[in-house]
Amino acid sequence: MNKSEFNTENTLAIQSTINNLAQEAGFELSGFTSANIKESDQTNIQSFIDKNYFASMNWFPERQNIRIRFENLGFPVASCIVLGLVYKPSKESEETCQTISKAVSRYAWGKDYHKVLKEKAKPIMNYLRASFPNYKFRQAVDSLPIPEKILARDAGLGWIGKNTILINSNLGSYFFLTVILSELNLHKEDETQDAFKMYQKDRCGTCTACMDACPTKAIVQAYQLDSNLCISHNTIELKSEILPDNVKNHGWIYGCEICQEVCPWNNTVARKKNIQTKVKDFDPIDFFSESKSDLAELNAKKFDEHFAQSAIHRIGYKKWNRNIKAK
Repeated sequence: MNKSEFNTENTLAIQSTINNLAQEAGFELSGFTSANIKESDQTNIQSFIDKNYFASMNWFPERQNIRIRFENLGFPVASCIVLGLVYKPSKESEETCQTISKAVSRYAWGKDYHKVLKEKAKPIMNYLRASFPNYKFRQAVDSLPIPEKILARDAGLGWIGKNTILINSNLGSYFFLTVILSELNLHKEDETQDAFKMYQKDRCGTCTACMDACPTKAIVQAYQLDSNLCISHNTIELKSEILPDNVKNHGWIYGCEICQEVCPWNNTVARKKNIQTKVKDFDPIDFFSESKSDLAELNAKKFDEHFAQSAIHRIGYKKWNRNIKAK
C-alpha cells in the first residue's frame, strides 16, 4: 500500500486486527496513542532532570530529542502501539522462591523480558510490515529513551501511580510494557476506547502506602521519584564497585518491589483476581527455583552460567557481589 493510498477509515479495522494478534500472542493489554507528549508531561520530565533525580543515568538528559519529539529514529513517528504483558509469578513460583522474594525483583526471576517481549510481538510486527511495506515500524523494549509509561497511560492501559509505576485497575502493576513505533497513523479512537480510558483514570486517591513504605523515602512526593535514593536504581544502575556508606539496599540484591508490594491494586485487587503470568518463560530460572536459602557471591563463570538468559546478566558478577556484600 502506498502512503497516499492509506485510508484513515480503515484505522479501526487495523486496530482490531492488532488487538487480536496481541491477545493471541498472550498480551493482556494493548492500546494506541499518538506520538505526542503533552506539555504537562514534558514539564514533569524536565523537572526530573533539573532536580538531578536521574542520578547516575547520565544518558537520560542527553536524549530529550528522542524522548520528547521522537527525533532521530530513522522515520517520522506518527503513532504508537503499546502492549502490556503480565509477569506476576504464579502462587507455586512464589512459594518456591520465598527466600528471594525480598531480594530479587519478580520481573527478573525468569528469562530476560527483553527477548520474550520481542518474540511475543513478532506476529504484530510481521503483520504491519507485510500489510504496509511502504511504512516503517520499530519495536522498543527499554532499548530507546521513550516515555513508555506516558504512552501507555495515553493509550488507555492504566494510570501512573504515586510511585511513578503504571497501574491497571484489573491487573495491578506487575506487567511489562513494550512500544511499537509506527510511521502509519493508527491513532483513532471510538467511543469504546474513550470509555476505557475514563475507566483507567488516576485511582490512587488519598492512598500513600507506597510513599510510606519506601525505606529510603525515594518517592519524595506523590508522582516524583528521586533515583538517587531508589534501591532499584542503586542495585542496578549505580556503577561504583562499592556502595557508598549513605546508600542502603535494605536486603535487595537486584531491583526492589516494596512500593508495588504494598499497593492495594496489587495486594488486594489483583491478588483476589489471582492475576499471574501465563508465560512459561517467566517461570523462575533454575538458580531461583532450587529453593536456595541464601544468595551467595559468584565468580564470573558461575554468574554467567546462572544468569546467561536472565535480565540480571546485564549488571555483571561484580555488581552482584557488591550488592550481596551490602545486603
